[in-house]
Amino acid sequence: MHWRLWRVLGVFLGVDNLLEPALTRARIEYETHKTNSWTSFDKQEGSIMLRMNQGSCGNEIASSEQDAATGTMTTQEIALDEKSYREAVETLLRLQSGQVIGNSLPSHAAILYEIFFKNAKKRVCVFCKNLSNEVFGCGAVVAAAAGALQRDVQIRILIQEEAVDAGLFRQFLEKHKDNPLLSVHRVEGDIARNAAPNFSVMDEEALRFEKDRTECRAFAMMFAPELARSLTRQFEAMFTRTLSEIRPDTFAAGM
Repeated sequence: MHWRLWRVLGVFLGVDNLLEPALTRARIEYETHKTNSWTSFDKQEGSIMLRMNQGSCGNEIASSEQDAATGTMTTQEIALDEKSYREAVETLLRLQSGQVIGNSLPSHAAILYEIFFKNAKKRVCVFCKNLSNEVFGCGAVVAAAAGALQRDVQIRILIQEEAVDAGLFRQFLEKHKDNPLLSVHRVEGDIARNAAPNFSVMDEEALRFEKDRTECRAFAMMFAPELARSLTRQFEAMFTRTLSEIRPDTFAAGM
């Protein structure tokens, strides 16, 4: 992974001193991987996942995100890739691996959030632009979020825009509007509302980080407690500064 991303993250969050040990680790990983672009990184992490999932859908993993982005994958190949990607993520979670994995396709992001909601024991925190329906509108994501609430898992969401994106997840929010475990706020302040980075955390252990919200170009780590705790602290700081909770009747109209 490119360790400079962590520096961007630290400056944005204002917790650079808390992330210093993780930055050191990221530099080591960067030197180990010797990657200077997301494309080469995606190919390398694909080969890593391939080794972890021998016999499960093979070569599509290594170049899946690039092929899907260029429209060269068939519907069958995309379905095959999603199965392999899910198995890889679930394996990393089960092994409590700190391996960095790409998460740059909307379908891959949906799979990751589904796994977050399905496996969370305490809470899931999401800081994003508007809960894009392309990702959160997946039926499996909605079902997993509903299941999380049934297990008494807290779901806290901070959005940057005035309204939640229309779709199934917004309907889920409206349905569960009176559940005290579910909270949706709009982040306060122009800096936070216009910030490029977005992130999510599960149980202060797993995380997803997107350097630029205008691009679906992200990575995830299924076990990175130190980084996850730092992100959670920043999330809570932003969450407590919000003045108005977004109620279901304002999801479409904004605040």
